[in-house]
Amino acid sequence: MTAPDPDPLPPVLRMQIADELVRARGEIEVIGEALCADPEVTIRHMTALQAFDRIGQHLLAIAGLLQADDAAAAIVDVPLEHLRQRLHRAMS
Repeated sequence: MTAPDPDPLPPVLRMQIADELVRARGEIEVIGEALCADPEVTIRHMTALQAFDRIGQHLLAIAGLLQADDAAAAIVDVPLEHLRQRLHRAMS
């Protein structure tokens, strides 16, 4: 006999986690903006700075799924193709 699935996250906790992801994304954005204010840093570290943006997009997409009434159905609206594909595979 297999163990029952754990209870889903309570809605209030799910919303709080989503809020925390949005806050983390905001902090990453502030760091990225500060670094981009220095043209030398921007030139030398463009790839890393772009990674900050991608990470922020991931955080917002995951937060959106947590906030959705039907997270599984909301996967189709995830704007990041690679993330969307990984999520679809996880649901299969």
